[in-house]
Amino acid sequence: MVSIMDKYTYLVIRTHGLKLRLIKRDTYIKLLGSTLDEFLNLLSNTDYSDVIERIKGRKLKASTFSKAIFSKYLQRINKLHYYAPKDLRSLIDLYALGRYEVENIKRLIRAIAFKERISENELHPVSLHFSIDELLNFLELESLISFLEEKGFEYTTRAYEIYNDNENPFIGIIECGIDADYFNMLHQYPIRNNGLRTIIDTESNLRWLYWCIIFKLKELSLSMIQDFMNVLNRNLKKNILHVAERSSLSDFLSIITHIPYYRGLEDLLGKAIREHDYALIEYALLHKLYSEAIKVMKSNFVDVSFIFAYILLCEMEMKNLDTIFIGKKVDLPSTYIQRLLYLSEQL
Repeated sequence: MVSIMDKYTYLVIRTHGLKLRLIKRDTYIKLLGSTLDEFLNLLSNTDYSDVIERIKGRKLKASTFSKAIFSKYLQRINKLHYYAPKDLRSLIDLYALGRYEVENIKRLIRAIAFKERISENELHPVSLHFSIDELLNFLELESLISFLEEKGFEYTTRAYEIYNDNENPFIGIIECGIDADYFNMLHQYPIRNNGLRTIIDTESNLRWLYWCIIFKLKELSLSMIQDFMNVLNRNLKKNILHVAERSSLSDFLSIITHIPYYRGLEDLLGKAIREHDYALIEYALLHKLYSEAIKVMKSNFVDVSFIFAYILLCEMEMKNLDTIFIGKKVDLPSTYIQRLLYLSEQL
């Protein structure tokens, strides 16, 4: 009789094989030093050959390239799903695909709030809790939030109420509620693996820090989102939010970066905060997350957490390729593009 552990081990072994197909250092160096056409030709000699061949030979928009790269991400997740035992499939889908369904919801909410049009092409082709067609049916925030409430997005519903009651409504209030719902789903999943729990808790806590910084930069009270922040912050003392509320951003950063989850972030986050650079804040936190994923891979070589670390590295690679393509498209120097890549110090 095959045990559950044997089935997980088989999937981990298959994931080791899939990891070998990720882009290696020497290929990144070639991609960075190439022209745009050479870049696409080089990618044709990697695991991306099938998706690149479908878009080569025409004038490429960044959105077309991104969709092609994302389709490879979906292929990789589908392979994990196929090889995974049934009890792990829903968690793989929630972790790997749910994050992009959340992004779709955020994009739609922003579009509705700012009275902008949005099409199916601007959303990720992911349907976990609902279809894209269902989402695009909504033209008003209230009806969309009611739909999400029916689907179990309770924190999003509460966030919408706070957003409506606020004198200066900030769409980030709703987005923080969406994040709380996503990580609450992950936290409620019966995970008995320490390495996997570390990955999920690290990402959740990094998201907590993101919203702390954003709300303080906006000079908004963190107390209004306390319930959502408590979901994101499961391992830190609850009074840390009050510390964040009372402290200046620079003092808070000095305090928080002594906590293991946030060590090593002080320089990059400090620069981002001083410059009010929201993209750099996001970059710094994702850089930390992907670094932790590599550590998990090295220390948990035959563990189920290796699979979820691999998912994060697939995401990182996708973001890196998007960055290189856009950089080539606008003729940025390769040295500058390299600085924008995640884990560029390893290239």
